[in-house]
Amino acid sequence: PNSSIYVEMDYEPLFLPFELFPADPNRGIDVKPSYATFTVTCPSQQQFVQQQAQTFSFELYSNALLIMPPVPDMSMPFNVISLCGTCFAILIGASINLVVKKSCQTVSDTLKGVEKKTPIQKMK
Repeated sequence: PNSSIYVEMDYEPLFLPFELFPADPNRGIDVKPSYATFTVTCPSQQQFVQQQAQTFSFELYSNALLIMPPVPDMSMPFNVISLCGTCFAILIGASINLVVKKSCQTVSDTLKGVEKKTPIQKMK
């Protein structure tokens, strides 16, 4: 009746690398139930005479837990690859466009016999 219990546990948070996550991390990670064994000493009425006490021990089990871990965003590599691919496509496409336009214009002018204008002639 006039008793109390104090339980203290040390723990260290652990972030799993993505290789160690289960196949479906959105379901959660199972934690097995824990148990504690208690030994209770009950003094008998004849304790003062015989100096003996009755002892009882019992085990108490907890429920199993389902912990929701912080799930990494598995679509992030796809997003990075698609963004880098888009940037490279724009860069390479613009470069090829400039090179091809310039060379096509030069070839066309050469075949037509058009003389190349100097920058001063272009201003007139």
